Amino acid sequence: MDGNETFTLYASHSVWRSGLDFLNWNKSKAFRKAHQGAGEHRDIYLGNPGFDGFTIVL
Repeated sequence: MDGNETFTLYASHSVWRSGLDFLNWNKSKAFRKAHQGAGEHRDIYLGNPGFDGFTIVL
């Protein structure tokens, strides 16, 4: 723990075959279904979620 008692950072990690696969999923019905209730708990969040994406080249 970093000693911050104000909030807890949540991070998720996924691996995609390509950037295009990620973008296609992000615009899909499956994405909308997976996130359909996301706004129900706004009172526990400091603000809207942010996205940080990283590309790794092997």
